[in-house]
Amino acid sequence: MHILLLRRQKYTQQEVAKIVRCSQGTVSNVVRRFKKESWNSVYDKPREGRPTRLTNDQKKNSQREND
Repeated sequence: MHILLLRRQKYTQQEVAKIVRCSQGTVSNVVRRFKKESWNSVYDKPREGRPTRLTNDQKKNSQREND
């Protein structure tokens, strides 16, 4: 979301990439995806892979420990 806000404020792709510490390609991909999918592009899409083995309580406890 920061990428989109910075681009809206007329920062260049290079400036945005430096600010958010990513590549210019990532900035370009985010902006292109936003233009194509609007706000739906901001949210992560479901990914394939093995489901988590953690319960919701375990996830919450893990988040608390990391904060």
